[in-house]
Amino acid sequence: MGRFMGSLPRKARSASQSAHRPLTLSTKTPLCFAFFEAFVVPCFAMRCPIHSFTPVLLTALMLTACKPASETRATAPPLPPEVQAAALERGKAIAGQAFALLSTNLARAIGEGGVTNALAYCSERAYPLTALVADTNQVRLQRLTHRPRNPSNEVRSAELGILREFQLELGRGGQPGPVVRAGADSTVVFYSPIVLTSPLCLQCHGAVGTDIQPATAALLATLYPQDQATGFKLGDLRGLWRIEMPARRGTEP
Repeated sequence: MGRFMGSLPRKARSASQSAHRPLTLSTKTPLCFAFFEAFVVPCFAMRCPIHSFTPVLLTALMLTACKPASETRATAPPLPPEVQAAALERGKAIAGQAFALLSTNLARAIGEGGVTNALAYCSERAYPLTALVADTNQVRLQRLTHRPRNPSNEVRSAELGILREFQLELGRGGQPGPVVRAGADSTVVFYSPIVLTSPLCLQCHGAVGTDIQPATAALLATLYPQDQATGFKLGDLRGLWRIEMPARRGTEP
């Protein structure tokens, strides 16, 4: 092989070498063009006879490579209507419990020591309170967002699409509702938007210097050095509730 490569013209040699390199593609590269560039172009550069590719092989490879990605990607089967309805009902109830518990404790902390007291309280108690609701209902409960205050609450890339759907609906002037998706290991996942509807929210999540007072901004910088959760307005999407639970039918306990 070394002698054969040595006898080739420089252009043909580089084309042959490129033909033997691993093929790497970006997600935007059409496979049919990648196939043409990786195999057919080097063949012409080396002046190999085109009949070395049989018509059947060429046709099969090109058709397979040019098949739309949407046709090759496996899609999850739709949830049975009774499973989806049960998950929606249960998810709304659990999200309501968590919201009521967090809101009640937040209001109490503000009443006892103002917004800065509430911030300190939330940084210590928000996770235990959320975990309490999750353990009581035997589910996995999270609040996720595209602009996290705590980095552990950042939404995962696989779920950004759901967040964008909520944002688009808000942008159209609608009220996004909860959705349910199939999860792993016989589970379902409930997602519900979290929209800022109270002026009180802006005292911690609004514009620094107008909605957020200097003392609050200073404490935020101390408690959350990587904070991205300011600059919101009323009606903005703050994030979403994510509740993973076993798949049940309406008649199951």
